[in-house]
Formats: sequence, C-alpha cells, structure tokens
Amino acid sequence: MSEIIRQIMSIAAYAAAILSAVAGFIVSLAKSIKNKKLARIAEAVNEISGLVAEKVAETEELFSSSAQTLKAEDKNTGEIKKERVMSFIESKCAEKGVKFDSEKWSNLIENLVKVMNVNKK
Repeated sequence: MSEIIRQIMSIAAYAAAILSAVAGFIVSLAKSIKNKKLARIAEAVNEISGLVAEKVAETEELFSSSAQTLKAEDKNTGEIKKERVMSFIESKCAEKGVKFDSEKWSNLIENLVKVMNVNKK
C-alpha cells in the first residue's frame, strides 16, 4: 500500500511540475500576446500622429486663403479646421483598430496648431 501511495505522490509531483511549467508558458504567451497587441497599438498611434501633423498643416494651407475673408465676416475657421482633422483621425483610428479618444487627439491638434502659430511669427 505504501508503494502505491509513493507512486501516486510521485505522479502528483510530476503532474504539479508539468502544470507549473505549462502555466508559466501560458502566462509568458499571454504577456507576449499582450505586448504584441500594445506594440501594434503604439505603432498605429504613432503612425496616426504623424499623419495628423501633416493633416493639420494641409488644413491650415487649405483654409489660409479663405481665413482672411471669413475673419472679416467675423467667422472663425478654427473649429471647422479642427473638426476636419478630428474626422480624419477618427477614420484612421477605425481603420487601424485603435480606440478613438477625442480628448487626447483634440489636445494633440491644439498643441500642433500652437507650435505652427509660433513658427509663423
């Protein structure tokens, strides 16, 4: 009887060791998948950010000729331009499978516009 108990204990110890190794592998795999997902998201956000800078400059250029006329009519093109860029960002986020955070992207646009305005002076 004690021999059977020893064999059961031995099998249980091996099973525990195997389960521990498998669990470690699963955790490692899950972290790797999570890291790959985070890396993909970071890459997509970085790419979109670069495109946003181009889109802000393009939008500023597009509205540059009409801005003076609209300002003379007491109309501000800032919100129209921002909506145009935000719409672009939202579509790029959807295309890349990235959650669209309007507040963060809005802040980025505002900061880009500030930098561009400082460079104009």
